[in-house]
Amino acid sequence: MFETQPPPKSPGTGKSQTIANMIMHSIASGKKVLFVAEKTSALNVVHRRLKSQGLNDACLELHSNKTDRAGVVAQLGAAWDRDVSLSDKEWIEVTSEQHVLREQLNATVDALHTPGSHGVSIFEAIGKVARKEAAFELNFASTDVHNQADLRALEALVERAGRAFEVVRECRALGPVGVTEFTLSWRSGLLTHLKKLSDAARRMAGSAVALE
Repeated sequence: MFETQPPPKSPGTGKSQTIANMIMHSIASGKKVLFVAEKTSALNVVHRRLKSQGLNDACLELHSNKTDRAGVVAQLGAAWDRDVSLSDKEWIEVTSEQHVLREQLNATVDALHTPGSHGVSIFEAIGKVARKEAAFELNFASTDVHNQADLRALEALVERAGRAFEVVRECRALGPVGVTEFTLSWRSGLLTHLKKLSDAARRMAGSAVALE
């Protein structure tokens, strides 16, 4: 027998689904369940959830003010006629499918919570992204290219880059730099131009000395 108290003002917390799950488990275990609630709406919600899982004929509604003797008899007849007999082969097929599905779901959970070579699980990474702790994206060949020491080094590098950015945030001299994405080709071109600029500056300095 399951009896509910007046529900708190917290809709959407899964109370009805939890109750329906308990009833379905009891029915699967060969037990009979009497579900009682103060409000008719609570009974209707749980009954709809059981009905959606094909258990309508296993339910006997006695809470409706429209329930009469003929209705009760009809429900009992539907339950009586309900074919629940399966052959051993069919039961084996059904239970095997359920076993495979359960193993797949458990494997998914394990994969989400298993730390990678860097010491962080997918679940933790999703949490960091959800909290907007990652302001930019980095692409790597795979999730296992770094170990835990590499991850700590990358975090330290990001911290140093953040401090450097705070120093130059208001630097007007960087205004002409219009590049917003760092690439190795851009770095190579920048170094080439800087070398040319350095050589030109030295030549200009020599010319100034000669002119003087």
